[in-house]
Amino acid sequence: MELFANDFEELGDNISVQNFFVFDGDFELAKGFEESVWNYFNIVVLSKHQPLVSGLLQEFRLQSNGLEIYTLINFHANLGNEFLSIDRFHYGRGYFRFSEYLILGSSLADRTNCKILELPLNTASTQGLSLMLVMPPKHMKLLELEEKFLSFTSRNFWRLPYQMRYTQVSVRLPNVRFTSKLNVGILVNEMSTMHLHKLFKMETQFNGMFDSAFNRRIKVKHFVQSINMQLLAPGIAQRKEPINSHNFFNVSQTFDCGEGPFLFLVRSRDVIYFIGHYRRIPKAFRAGTQFGQF
Repeated sequence: MELFANDFEELGDNISVQNFFVFDGDFELAKGFEESVWNYFNIVVLSKHQPLVSGLLQEFRLQSNGLEIYTLINFHANLGNEFLSIDRFHYGRGYFRFSEYLILGSSLADRTNCKILELPLNTASTQGLSLMLVMPPKHMKLLELEEKFLSFTSRNFWRLPYQMRYTQVSVRLPNVRFTSKLNVGILVNEMSTMHLHKLFKMETQFNGMFDSAFNRRIKVKHFVQSINMQLLAPGIAQRKEPINSHNFFNVSQTFDCGEGPFLFLVRSRDVIYFIGHYRRIPKAFRAGTQFGQF
């Protein structure tokens, strides 16, 4: 949880959340976090031993001894005016923070030859957010790069911009909607999408039942999380004809993640809100919108 904000007010009205948390265990969570998620996310924190909660868990056949978290987050943001949306891709050219390598650790030996680009994100009421895109080198698997980012020694995400310089870059990224994966541990065979959707809608019935005195010690064991993120390009209606890729990328620096895998991070100055990855879906399995994963 330390990767995420203690105060989500920065995201303003551009993020909507429906959460239903059931806490149970033996580890105390900071009261500041409880207050923050209550104020900004309208999260209900309940003990699974309360009669109504235990009855709900039984209805959905959830019999785990640990914690269950159900989350639905929708996030929409706009890329800068440098970008056009044409067919399956967003195209843009401008001066952005860019680097062809990163030091993901405490020494030069931790240097990774991956391309990284930071793009400003705009929302209706929020400025200061950015989208970081990271492409692994050819010899490195995406999962290996993701593990480096999430390793204990490389969680200083706020230092990443200091490793980049403003450079003129031509950018192509897929016009995709990013959605989270579901992680339900041993419950994966016990639940369906319909059950989850119903549970998200039911959470509003439990507002006001939070009892901090009853639920002082908790531990995270299992979670279900769904995050939908869509990026829009302001120039979506300005141009429909295809772009000549040879001419478009005829500049000193290019960042083309339109056809390959990459990591993405949504961040503010000192907070990581989302981190996930994108893999291109084989054409035979595509149906409409392409998807990345958190």
